[in-house]
Amino acid sequence: MEYITLGRIVGVFGIKGEVKVYSSSHFSSTRYKKNKKVYLLNEKNGIREEVTISSFKQNKSLDIVAFNEYKDANDVEKFKNYLVQIVAEDATLPKNYYHYHELMSCDVYDEDNSLLGHVKAVEEYASYQTLRVERDGQKDFLVPFVKAFIKSVDIESHKITIHVIEGLL
Repeated sequence: MEYITLGRIVGVFGIKGEVKVYSSSHFSSTRYKKNKKVYLLNEKNGIREEVTISSFKQNKSLDIVAFNEYKDANDVEKFKNYLVQIVAEDATLPKNYYHYHELMSCDVYDEDNSLLGHVKAVEEYASYQTLRVERDGQKDFLVPFVKAFIKSVDIESHKITIHVIEGLL
């Protein structure tokens, strides 16, 4: 089974067993709906535990999530640094939205179909996501993931075509 990471637990919130999640996914209010199943992954030992969402709220840049199975801060302390995941087939997105792992499997081309590099990471900035593109023997470059730069995304072909402006590369 394939999983999608929604975020990382960075700490405990309050005394009622809520955790603070630094999200790496959008649509948190949809992802953390009450009674929805998510999985907590301990990356050190590979053990994944299924839990059920009991509540969700946002606090500044963090998601605050509680689970039916845990009602006390002491019980969830052990989950610090665990990943919060869902089954990939449950991670539907609106049209023209992509999972970060899908973008990271893509090569980047210019409008003349010349290979520029490979997506190394998707980085979050205040107003938009940015692709970090690595090139052989050259410095990485950044491409804002906005219509002005992204001309097409073909996940099946692992190809992103961008508009290159002066100074981008």
